[in-house]
Amino acid sequence: MPHPSPTNHLNSDQSKKDIAFNLAMITLLIVILGISLMYLIDINSKKPDPTPSLTNQGEIIIKIIGGKKLAVPSNWFRFTDQLESEFADRVDLSFSLNLGENGKPILVNVTLQPIRAVKSSSVLLDEVYLHKFSDSQLTGPIGLIGKKLNQTKGYKDETIWYDAISSRPFVAKCIAPIASQKQQNCIRTVTLSPHISATYMFDFEVLKNWKIFDQQANIWLRNISGI
Repeated sequence: MPHPSPTNHLNSDQSKKDIAFNLAMITLLIVILGISLMYLIDINSKKPDPTPSLTNQGEIIIKIIGGKKLAVPSNWFRFTDQLESEFADRVDLSFSLNLGENGKPILVNVTLQPIRAVKSSSVLLDEVYLHKFSDSQLTGPIGLIGKKLNQTKGYKDETIWYDAISSRPFVAKCIAPIASQKQQNCIRTVTLSPHISATYMFDFEVLKNWKIFDQQANIWLRNISGI
């Protein structure tokens, strides 16, 4: 009776090792794919909302602010938790206004509040800012005067840019941006109606096109019925 050769034994052992190795690699690959899939799902669930759009507004959300009923496109909300309750003290939205260099769209954040909650920037210019200006005047966007607020009175690195000609002047307050960080460093509050005010937050470069700021903002605001 012939005996199995040592070569056959070695081949059999090697085949078993190859099969075990292949199974282990397949198992590892399945685990890696599973982890990758979970990671992608997690990333997608946390990614920010798409850029707000005039053409893709999403569902219309009813919000009651200061007794005023507003109908707001859902895709403009900055925070999803504000989509839930109908009554609100404020709503935080985002618009994409063509106020950058050569009409480039720039994201502008907007907070709508009852008019009693905040004073407009033009009112603050007369009641507060004018009394806290430092002596120096800055050069900047054409048509606007820049005045630093007196740092000894708690207004560190804050500058007011305003139109000194108009009876209802454009007024914005800007702070010095933190080095190497992209941030919206200017704010402006306006009265939209007897019931609602809007506070805009935007990059300093928007001020180059300050004369058409309201025109651009109204393209979006007219889509919110009830203001």
